[in-house]
Amino acid sequence: MKKFFCAMFFLILGISSAEGKKPDWLSGKSKKYPEEKYLIGVGVGASMDVARENARAEILKIFKAKITQSVEEVSREESKKKTGAKEVFSSVSVEQRTSVFVDDVLEGIEISQVWHDRRNKTYYSLAALDKKKFKRNLMSQITDMDENILSHLKRSKTGASKLEGLKYLSRARKLSEKKEEMRAKLRVVEDVSLPILLDELSAIRIESMMEKIKDEFLFCVITDDETTVLKKILSERLSDLGFKVVGDASLADLIVNAKLNVVPLHREKTHWKFYTWSGHFEIKEKEKIISSATMSGTESHPDEKTAFEKAKLAGEKSIADVFEVKLNDILEN
Repeated sequence: MKKFFCAMFFLILGISSAEGKKPDWLSGKSKKYPEEKYLIGVGVGASMDVARENARAEILKIFKAKITQSVEEVSREESKKKTGAKEVFSSVSVEQRTSVFVDDVLEGIEISQVWHDRRNKTYYSLAALDKKKFKRNLMSQITDMDENILSHLKRSKTGASKLEGLKYLSRARKLSEKKEEMRAKLRVVEDVSLPILLDELSAIRIESMMEKIKDEFLFCVITDDETTVLKKILSERLSDLGFKVVGDASLADLIVNAKLNVVPLHREKTHWKFYTWSGHFEIKEKEKIISSATMSGTESHPDEKTAFEKAKLAGEKSIADVFEVKLNDILEN
């Protein structure tokens, strides 16, 4: 009776033992799961759970390798569009884009069988991904993304301001990058390679539209003291992001008001000198404040002048860093 229940337990879990015939999929191929219909992965482990996780990981390896190649090809095409025949692309960018591609692949992977080799006390697991089902799901997502991209592009042309136009184009670009992720996954399960599309809905084309608006988008930076380094730092950050800075606030699309205060902080029983800094900035569209932030900190040093300079530099950098984050939030949300 005990053997009967054990047999039923393993049968329910889809586990066979070494006493039976070894499954054909241990070799990496299976008649039940032919490669034209399935991607399979075989995992090995000292426990059933470890073997299952390793089997899933084998399929993810297939995706990551092929998707990395696909992303490199797209990056090269994008570089050609930007720099002509010269091929320049960032391997770091490729790795960042690839790392998020495989996250939702796990949803389509099923553990089909587990085989237990009792003699060697080892578990083997077969993971399978139905290509047809996976492809159907991807195509549905791509269609939805195309509709949303077109909607954002249309709104970018009818927006009330340049800022609204940039916001919609930024959203369209994000969706386009996500769509290319979907297409990269699709290439893994397709029997024939898909061409790299750089059409009007591609991220590189949308980026080009954004650059045109940025060429006409003007900022004005106003600080509490026109001679401070803070104004220069904020202006340089804007230039790095592709924006132009003008001195006449009446010509600007957005106005940045920023100030930094650095004051001594007295502390007893120490020869160190302390200075505290406080910073604040506002980003305004006409008279409306669309973003702002306040921050503060303290710096110290045995030398009075050095302590002051440390506080001033820390404040300037913090204001510039937070400003850049806030500006990106405005443009992307």
